Amino acid sequence: MDIAQAKRRENVAEYILYLWQIEDLLRALQFSPEAVFSQLVAPRNLGEEQQLVYLQWYMELADLLRQEGKEEQRSEERRVGK
Repeated sequence: MDIAQAKRRENVAEYILYLWQIEDLLRALQFSPEAVFSQLVAPRNLGEEQQLVYLQWYMELADLLRQEGKEEQRSEERRVGK
């Protein structure tokens, strides 16, 4: 989340690539809150409140992917080079 905010301010292309990487990680973790927490949130050694903020950010992104029907892979319109 903090990395995404910094990249969005500094370099939009890097921000988009970063979000694609996060989306791929969420898919690999099968959108499981427990897996997201253990693999993406817990290693950051944050306080409990910050952990919840990060988990919520990841899960909101996961929900958005589900709503857009992009659970399996990136949509063709977003693939680089197509």
